[in-house]
Amino acid sequence: MSQEERQDAATYRVVVDHEKQYTVCPVERAIPRGSREAGKQGSIMECLAYIEQAWALPIHRERHIQPGISVQREAGT
Repeated sequence: MSQEERQDAATYRVVVDHEKQYTVCPVERAIPRGSREAGKQGSIMECLAYIEQAWALPIHRERHIQPGISVQREAGT
């Protein structure tokens, strides 16, 4: 089995750190220190889509649509 096939078959989770930076990591690994689960597990592509959606949410709608997801925005965006 190639690395790509193993990656496709693996289950990942999305974690977010105190700086609101998202990361995808395999579920069999410990959550990195200072991070917490963001509420999504699945294939790597599903997790990346979740992160993309979280970043696309406007700040004022975020709390109503996706409780538990925090998105850091820079001034003017």
